[in-house]
Amino acid sequence: YKIPKIPLDGQKKIVDVLSRAESAVEKRREAIRLLDDFLKSTFLEMFGDPTNNPKEWPMEKVSEFCLTQSGGTPDRNNPDYFDGGVPWIKSGELKNSYVTRCEETISELGLQNSNAKRLPMDAVLIAMYGATVGEIGLLKINGATTNQAVAAVIPEPGRAASTYLFHLFRHLSKHLILKR
Repeated sequence: YKIPKIPLDGQKKIVDVLSRAESAVEKRREAIRLLDDFLKSTFLEMFGDPTNNPKEWPMEKVSEFCLTQSGGTPDRNNPDYFDGGVPWIKSGELKNSYVTRCEETISELGLQNSNAKRLPMDAVLIAMYGATVGEIGLLKINGATTNQAVAAVIPEPGRAASTYLFHLFRHLSKHLILKR
């Protein structure tokens, strides 16, 4: 196998640039981790730990003020069901953050021939099983759909704020996994 043989001085310059870039990436990751810790501690300070409710907030079942539903996957053997422009989010795309894009789309025909359903902007998405169980997302794509491994939580207007629920479920995700 042949590879480019760059002079040693050139290799060292490349390594220097790449090392500085890797260092910047690592610093960015650490900053994001610290910001995430800050968000979690701010949430706990303001609302208390929802697993034991020390501030004694009134408790209510999610189903009493939110619509919950799961998505669906069109038949993978039918190519007419995919690449059609309808955003289709899979559980692996939930990263405990806002969902602003997706890897795949389905067609209107795929939507009609599956359990996938269009979701409103700001639906809270929860990975229900598999390697990504407990991952949360806040949908920022109006009319997107999800696969069957994702539950969508859609609050009734005026009953709850989606962003609050997103942060609440992020905090509760480990607890929810244990309750399965």
